[in-house]
Amino acid sequence: MAKEKNMDLDMSGLDVEGFDDLFANEEEILDESEPKATVVEKRPLSFFHRLPVNLSLEVASTEIPLEELMTLAEGAVVQMNKLSHQPLDVKVNGILIGAAEVVIVDGQYGLRMTEVFDDINWSKLA
Repeated sequence: MAKEKNMDLDMSGLDVEGFDDLFANEEEILDESEPKATVVEKRPLSFFHRLPVNLSLEVASTEIPLEELMTLAEGAVVQMNKLSHQPLDVKVNGILIGAAEVVIVDGQYGLRMTEVFDDINWSKLA
């Protein structure tokens, strides 16, 4: 019986105004029926048209041990994975989208696309 008295809460000093609003939707919380379907409107791809992306032109790449990299000196030559006449990789945000060759435009480097891959998911590039 003593345990029951200790479990009683003294609510005399507690501000309970607003509790009705807090628990007003209790039926929805306890509802275990199927969740309601939410309709999400898909945005057209044009939503991304003005989003800036990082476009890069990769000449070639190679993998070398860190020890070898640390011993490189001025004038050292590292063989890469492409031949001199092969097109360069064009990447958007690190994802390969096609191939190109280097051109000069008004004294600056540029690229001429030689191939754009068909299977690009453009929405993943943003």
